[in-house]
Amino acid sequence: MLEYLDDGVTLIGGNEFSGVVKATGVLGDVYGVAQYGSITVSTAFSDKSKYPFFSRGITDAEGEIDCLIATLEYFSTERGIGWTDVAIIVVSDEFGVNLATTFLDRSTDMFNVLTYQMFISSQDNYEVELREIKDSGA
Repeated sequence: MLEYLDDGVTLIGGNEFSGVVKATGVLGDVYGVAQYGSITVSTAFSDKSKYPFFSRGITDAEGEIDCLIATLEYFSTERGIGWTDVAIIVVSDEFGVNLATTFLDRSTDMFNVLTYQMFISSQDNYEVELREIKDSGA
């Protein structure tokens, strides 16, 4: 980011939502405006050919999933068999599906996904999804 300062590039911050950054990130390249997303985790923004002026202050979604997997593995090794039967629940957008896919791709044979539930972002009742998770035994 210091090279942006040295080059006189304008910097904006605060775009925390991936949907906003998806649009402003591309335009940032066009207008030469660097962007800092403090909590934007979508892996899409790691593509520097598409988002060359985007930086973040947090790991991307893959890093979050790696941390989750390491935490689950830690509890299993420290306390014996721990959370090996797991459930996945995600919002049915690009971000949620990306998180779930990353978990499925990176998780070891140590985990059994017993149910995979999705919900719509505008949804305000999650009884069905949570009942399915409870009934799965995860």
